[in-house]
Amino acid sequence: MNKTKELTEFLSGVASYYRKDTSDFFFSVWLHCLADYDMETIRKAFNAYAVNPDAKGFMPSTNEILREIKGSSSDSAELAWGKSLKAVSRAGKHNDVAFDDALIHAVIEDMGGWIKFCGVTDDELPFHRLQFIKSYQAYRNRGEFPDYPRVMVGMSNLHNSANGFRCAPPLLIGDPEKATLVLENGSNGGGLRITQASVEVARLALDKAKLSYKGAV
Repeated sequence: MNKTKELTEFLSGVASYYRKDTSDFFFSVWLHCLADYDMETIRKAFNAYAVNPDAKGFMPSTNEILREIKGSSSDSAELAWGKSLKAVSRAGKHNDVAFDDALIHAVIEDMGGWIKFCGVTDDELPFHRLQFIKSYQAYRNRGEFPDYPRVMVGMSNLHNSANGFRCAPPLLIGDPEKATLVLENGSNGGGLRITQASVEVARLALDKAKLSYKGAV
């Protein structure tokens, strides 16, 4: 049985259970919203909704089922924030990184890029966490996927790119296959853009590193 037929039969059963009238439009909306998910995931989402005490016996909306599948935007934003912080410790500001979540790229780019993101101090962390989560939630809830840089560029490749040297491949953060898709579908105009501001950030960071090295001698 193909996916469309199986899903249509499943939705017919769900609608019958909730005594909900169906139409061609009903099926077209649901099929479109659930096109990217396998039947096991869809069934689990409906089952989770059915045992939710807040459901009160009503037929779920597409948003409610998608929320069961993806988790709330708040939960997703917190997980994305945690993943980003771990990447800072693992990769640091010198390496390029590619996450398995393109929205992380969009948010970090909005916040000034990977080098600036890695330079956040402990005192600044609460403010930046709030900014990150609000931005991530806004992108998730917008319903329209943003253009995003395919790579979060670190200091080494920023220098290499500006001077015509070969750039090292990025570190993949999270699921390697998903991170590869993020790389393939992203824009070269974002994270790889060399601006005066980004060069200045890199220069200041290099100067700071040199001073720290001299102080340690």
